[in-house]
Amino acid sequence: MSPRARRSRLRWIGVLLVGALLASEIGLRLLTDSDSKWNIRLGTALAFDPVCHFRLKPNHRLGEGVYTNEKGFLAPPGLTPEKPNDRLRVIYVGDSVTALPVPGFYPTQVESLLAARGVRVETLNAAVPGHSTENARALFETEVSHYDADWLFVALGWNDLGQYGPEGLPYKRLRAGYTLNPVQALLTHVYTLRFAYAASDFLRRWQPSVDRPLSPAEEALYDGYYPQHYEDNLRAILTLAKQRYPHVVVMNLATLTNDSPTPSELARAHYPTGMDRNMRKLDRLVRQYNGVVAAVAAEQHVPMLDLYGLFDTHEARASFTDSCHLDRAGAARIAALVADQIAPVAR
Repeated sequence: MSPRARRSRLRWIGVLLVGALLASEIGLRLLTDSDSKWNIRLGTALAFDPVCHFRLKPNHRLGEGVYTNEKGFLAPPGLTPEKPNDRLRVIYVGDSVTALPVPGFYPTQVESLLAARGVRVETLNAAVPGHSTENARALFETEVSHYDADWLFVALGWNDLGQYGPEGLPYKRLRAGYTLNPVQALLTHVYTLRFAYAASDFLRRWQPSVDRPLSPAEEALYDGYYPQHYEDNLRAILTLAKQRYPHVVVMNLATLTNDSPTPSELARAHYPTGMDRNMRKLDRLVRQYNGVVAAVAAEQHVPMLDLYGLFDTHEARASFTDSCHLDRAGAARIAALVADQIAPVAR
């Protein structure tokens, strides 16, 4: 091949590479930007929402005997903003912990427990799998808070913790207002590099879970982290809730993580980005977030249900299917705690 032909081939290869990178960048911006209507996990029960980014699809079957209503809530069809006079209405704001397992998530079990005590309940479960406090706050302020109720329970934090922790994806942390170093800040504007970062983290999921002490650098990183976005959003939700509802309760994070995990607990644990599958990091972060819940609850004079303490034994933690999700028996433990909160006041 002549030098001229070689140069021509190299130019064409360069053009194709640049074209591929541009196509990748445009495609990823359309499919993965948080404000894009295309950023929905296709094939799931979620639909795009211009206010809270995504929510459950309306009139959708989630599992055996479980359907969303015409608004996409886990609630009776035709639910009116005015609450009925012949029963209590209970609203839940949460994430997948409150919407799973299907069937058997704890709000439905609360209904059954209270019915056995002679208390009729109508439930509006506004929990959406994947919602952070940012998503839930938007949905609550614009829609859920328009519904009258006797009780409101708030259980949020896992998606905040997963996305915005000290080792989370830089572009997500930047969106939540956290400071990045100059290199991280620059890379957040290149979506193709975001994808490569996320892909490398996906591969790490195949590595075994460990229980390893943090290095001095890791200790400093976690010591210097405070989930300000979480505190701000949680405070905003509770502030509005207290204006709307006579009874408002917040719940902290229940988890599989602990400081002396069994092999089974290590095997079931799953981790957010960047934690190297180290349970000590995750347990530390859960405790930090629970500290925020306790502080905001005290500031707002709102009772807090201690779900973390509810699962403080290896026997209780057997109900976890991963770091935060529960089987039906685990959901029953939460349901009993919620029902015990409501029943004395309902009499």
